[in-house]
Amino acid sequence: DRRERRAVSSVHPASVPEPASGQDRLRRALANDRVRLAAGLAALGALALLVRVWALGVGDLVQAEHQKLIAVASWRTGDLFVDGEHPALFKAIVLGSTSVLGEGQVGLRLPNAVLGAVVVLLTALIARRLGGPLAGWTAGGLMAFSTLAVSIDRVGKEDTLMLALALGAVLCWLSAERHPRLWIAVAALCGAAAAAKYEALPLLPALVVLGWVRLGPRPPGGWRWAGAIVGAFLATHLALNPLIASPEQWRFISGFVEALVSDRPPPDGSLIPTQGFLAAGELFDSKPAWYYPLYLTVKAQMVWVAAIGVGLAVIAVRFRQSDRFLLLWAVGYVALISMVPFGFARYLAPALPALAIVGGIGVAKLLAGRRRSVVVATLVVMGAGLAVPLAAALPYPTLFVNPLGGGSERALHWTPNDAVGNLGMAEATRIAETMTPAGATVAVADPTLVDFLSGGRLTPVTVEDLPPTPEALRARGVRTVIIQPSELSIGNAPLYAWLEESAFPSTVIAVRGLVTVRIYRIGPDGRPSGSAGR
Repeated sequence: DRRERRAVSSVHPASVPEPASGQDRLRRALANDRVRLAAGLAALGALALLVRVWALGVGDLVQAEHQKLIAVASWRTGDLFVDGEHPALFKAIVLGSTSVLGEGQVGLRLPNAVLGAVVVLLTALIARRLGGPLAGWTAGGLMAFSTLAVSIDRVGKEDTLMLALALGAVLCWLSAERHPRLWIAVAALCGAAAAAKYEALPLLPALVVLGWVRLGPRPPGGWRWAGAIVGAFLATHLALNPLIASPEQWRFISGFVEALVSDRPPPDGSLIPTQGFLAAGELFDSKPAWYYPLYLTVKAQMVWVAAIGVGLAVIAVRFRQSDRFLLLWAVGYVALISMVPFGFARYLAPALPALAIVGGIGVAKLLAGRRRSVVVATLVVMGAGLAVPLAAALPYPTLFVNPLGGGSERALHWTPNDAVGNLGMAEATRIAETMTPAGATVAVADPTLVDFLSGGRLTPVTVEDLPPTPEALRARGVRTVIIQPSELSIGNAPLYAWLEESAFPSTVIAVRGLVTVRIYRIGPDGRPSGSAGR
């Protein structure tokens, strides 16, 4: 064979390819790396999307999702200022999706499921930039199969859209060191994130300050650059949230903020100051400071908790510039929202990518220098440790509790009201329609939800601060009381306790074996039916 090749080459020297130059080999290697990266991201994104769309239409409207459907229905009639405490961008997206898929759970939630997969990919790319390929894939996997992230992404609220746009801004920001013009893209994406949710308004100033203190790329100097950055932010925000220019929008926001700072629920009772997170078996006038750290500890898979613990130890020891940035992002953000007196589980969304990146960096450090077989085996075990609990928790990942919290039997003990409070309420509303006399009222934690689910056929009133006496119930015309254990607050606890002590519920509704709703029938005299059996 060798003699034949030498003979051929001597006769046809032009047929023998020239040795590739170093530059050509580098170019081909980079092209192959890009292909492998694209293929890996496509597979990761597909898996992330699969767990987010699995049985997406099941269950009740949770976490005030009905407010979005009410707002979208109002938009169709020309009223653009319902649900005005939130910007327009997400409602515009839901308007489009529900126009195609119908005004139900799937049409409401599908945009976030897709955006949640985008969040996973952006997390992987940011982690890859800060910690290398292994950290990137690990962080992406932690986000893709996190019970916390999946729970948030399967709900029709603004948080996932805001996070996807904010992570796009962070990724551009990290690349702005070599390409200063990317600051315009950073500003535009920050403006878009604020058009998804006003809580993103501090993002651009935060990135500028981080650059000034040398925890990231410094913004270009000069008034011209400052004007261009501010202009890109404002132009994008106004284009995607034009309602902010309306005085009526400002009046709505002002009234909503006033209701929040007054530490009392609005007149419709839709906001309960105490969040039913009864970690110590007590009620709190406001959310305790340890609410979010505890939530992260007991509501994520054990593999997730362990990876983040390792990552925090690694970056605390080496403490590089990127590590300080990640600590400020993850730990600093959790500390900040812990000071807010009211809270919802979805407020954790911006911290989850940072924590996943920290976990990815920690795992990559532990596996550095290990044989390929060890790395692959470790990642497979981690993947199983994430995927198996998530698969068991679907389609109700909000109910997941890890062994540190006592497992699924303790779900109601560890799950705050926004994550579980409305489970079973669709069935409860149908039952209440059959047992509530015409003209009578239904006492419930969220009257707007019952009004929406019943199509206006029921007259709901809030249970908040309703005295636990027959006289009070008779005076309000209450003939049905719907109790949601996860909605327990200081204001309604006396009524709940009185009913449970004096009568048996007429109906009990359970989800996954957990009692989420109790319905009490109230007689014309204001006393609960069945009290004699007690």
